[in-house]
Amino acid sequence: MSGKISAKALCRAGVIAALYVVASLLLFPFTFGIFQFRLSEALTILPLFFAESVPALFVGCLITNIFGGGGLPDILIGSSATLVAACCTYLAGRLIKNKYGKFFVGIIFPILFNAFAVPLIFVINGTETYAYMIEVLIIGVEEAGSVAIFGGAVYFGGYRLLSPDGKRGRAKNAENAKTAENAKTAGNAENAENKEIKDKHEE
Repeated sequence: MSGKISAKALCRAGVIAALYVVASLLLFPFTFGIFQFRLSEALTILPLFFAESVPALFVGCLITNIFGGGGLPDILIGSSATLVAACCTYLAGRLIKNKYGKFFVGIIFPILFNAFAVPLIFVINGTETYAYMIEVLIIGVEEAGSVAIFGGAVYFGGYRLLSPDGKRGRAKNAENAKTAENAKTAGNAENAENKEIKDKHEE
């Protein structure tokens, strides 16, 4: 990830975090517990497009879990699972170039990390309903539904606009090319000026 954060990226991160919280709390009764549905998990696909969505998802999940009633274990473990999964998804997006490969590898991380982390929170809080591995399976299937179906809609619906291969990438490439051309023009002008000064001195 780049060390420099633009105002645009910062604003985008704020919007993503806010959307995560709103989408989670909007379906509050179904957002927590063994049988849960988090529409907000569709946003976990965004690290494939934006580096700033990694901390944004962490903050959004952290705020959501504060209201969830799962206490400190949910705040710490649940939010950390989202952060680590988002980092892995981001790296997958950087390393894999194929459109479909990027998606299918990218969604594995939020599914796996949440599948194992959420039941662990139930065990720590003493609120487990079934055996740990059964709850891992239940949460994994629920997470897969949210991430694959709704995250897939976000990914494939926005791919042309958001991906480095789409409009955003072409616009960035055009901007870089323009910057390089301007630098080249400025360099040529400077060289011509230096040559003119040198010729005058030689005269």
